[in-house]
Amino acid sequence: MVIRNAVWLLGLLMAGCGGSDIHAEGGWLRAAPDGRALGVAYFDLFNDGPETIIIGVESEAHASAAIHETILRNDINHMQARDRLSLPGGDTLRFAPGGLHIMLDGARRDLRVGDTVQLTLLFADGRKVPVSTRVSRERP
Repeated sequence: MVIRNAVWLLGLLMAGCGGSDIHAEGGWLRAAPDGRALGVAYFDLFNDGPETIIIGVESEAHASAAIHETILRNDINHMQARDRLSLPGGDTLRFAPGGLHIMLDGARRDLRVGDTVQLTLLFADGRKVPVSTRVSRERP
């Protein structure tokens, strides 16, 4: 009886883990002239589920990664780090030049045009969402 209940509970939990209601598309990472300078990544992030909170980002190819936003103040663009970022349900966040973006520092290897870098978005509820980016000179 205990085993049957455990199997039923496991099946119920797995049913809720089918597909993710959050996914990224169009990921790209601006190519640095020397392959190791500061990097910046962009993508579109879609949320087909309820509102959630992004609390961080990691990069398999960089020592540090952070969410930033470009803000115009007194006719000068400033970058501001974002520790938390709301992702409303049914909405899309665009990470693009001049707005939200991922700042990357401490490249662990040379990154050349065409290489792929895997990012991971971290959410307050414990979820981790992969974001695949391709190194490019401009938005594909």
